[in-house]
Amino acid sequence: MKRAEDIEIIPIKVEDDGKIPNHPDFPLLIYKSVFEDGNDISAILNSNDWSGEWLGSVHPFHHYHSNTHEVLAVKGRCHHPSCRLWS
Repeated sequence: MKRAEDIEIIPIKVEDDGKIPNHPDFPLLIYKSVFEDGNDISAILNSNDWSGEWLGSVHPFHHYHSNTHEVLAVKGRCHHPSCRLWS
């Protein structure tokens, strides 16, 4: 994993659309190019107490979690429309 000072962080303010609640003060944070070749992404996430990972796909529908935050790690290139935020 790259050193913290070498990681680009992109904050995106997501306005409330009335369908999915967004926090009025906390932006979506995109950490670009965090992992390096050979990193075990699942192990890194678990070492930070981010468990429950799944591999394979992004949900084809909008959803939110009322009692947790979500971490999405993309290895390689993401071709799902949701990835347009950070492409």
